[in-house]
Amino acid sequence: MQNSFNLVGSQSIAPAPAAAIYGDKSVFFKCGFVSYQDTLFDSKGRHYFKDCYIGGEVDFIYGSGQSYYEVIYLTPTTKSDNILMIY
Repeated sequence: MQNSFNLVGSQSIAPAPAAAIYGDKSVFFKCGFVSYQDTLFDSKGRHYFKDCYIGGEVDFIYGSGQSYYEVIYLTPTTKSDNILMIY
C-alpha cells in the first residue's frame, strides 16, 4: 500500500498514512506500506505483522496498538543522512 501524498518535492508536508488499523487481531503477512510521513497508523487493538516492508521518512509506525512485528524491514524512502530510531 502506498500513499503518494507528500512525496519528495511536495510543496507542503503533512501526515499521510499509507494504512490505518482500528480493529482487533488483524494479521499482515508479506505486506508493504510506503508513505512519506506517518506511514502506518496502528491506532488500537492487537495485531501481528510478519515479513512486512515499512518505508517512510518520519514516524514510520505510530498509534496505541499493541502489535507484534516479526522480521520487519524499516527503510527510509530517500537517500538522506537521517537516523532510524526505534523506541
